[in-house]
Amino acid sequence: MARIILFNKPYGVLCQFSAADNQRSLRSGVPDSEVAMSAARAPARPMGSAPPSPARSLRSDFANSQDIASAARAPARPMGSAPPSPARTLKDYLPHRDVYPAGRLDADSEGLVVLTADGALQHRITDPRHKLPKTYFAEVEGVPTAAALQQIRSGIVLGGFRTRPAQARLVAPPGWLWPRVPPVRFRKHIPTAWLEIILQEGRNRQVRRMTAAAGFPTLRLIRYQVGDWTIAGLKPGEWQELPVNLSGGRSGGRGRRRAGPPRRSTAGRHQR
Repeated sequence: MARIILFNKPYGVLCQFSAADNQRSLRSGVPDSEVAMSAARAPARPMGSAPPSPARSLRSDFANSQDIASAARAPARPMGSAPPSPARTLKDYLPHRDVYPAGRLDADSEGLVVLTADGALQHRITDPRHKLPKTYFAEVEGVPTAAALQQIRSGIVLGGFRTRPAQARLVAPPGWLWPRVPPVRFRKHIPTAWLEIILQEGRNRQVRRMTAAAGFPTLRLIRYQVGDWTIAGLKPGEWQELPVNLSGGRSGGRGRRRAGPPRRSTAGRHQR
């Protein structure tokens, strides 16, 4: 039986196990569903045969070109200054090494990340053809009008594609909300509002791009739910392991639940 990890990703954590993979994985623009589909189609290598030579791909070529461009733009670090702190990744919170995110979150977003070692299940979760709803709560700058909400619901053209119809409504600040570190920038004369947005697709920074296109930039973004799975009861940095059937629904049993603060901290590490 397949198993999944539900992880409540804190702000500032990269959605992968190695910081070195960040630029290659997040800049490519290739949807996770296409990566999962390619992995599912790849033929098995006969036992004892030599591994194939690394193949060039659109993703790797794009990532390499972006790495070079970023290196050229990066400002020089003053002599004598301390190097930047290493970015936190999933390995700072999860003891697993054989699971992969079924849909990523940006470092500046928070909330539910579903991980699994099952390629078919990963594809089913990420492929928009299966219409698995994803619920987000977004704090936006300003108070969206009825026309702006309808624009989000109907679909917005973003960089050559139109988003699928979505659900969007104004809500009160969630009662389960935790303080963000660092806090959202406060502007005395500009109000903010919270939106609940439900998508059936997941393109790169889609919610942020949709609210910005409607005239209300996102200040804070939390993914609360994917399909039937939520972060209810999970504090930032905590995870829970559950058995599931191949249709992506819950199976019997509560699974394992662990707290996963950064490994650099010793307080309350991996408590049940």
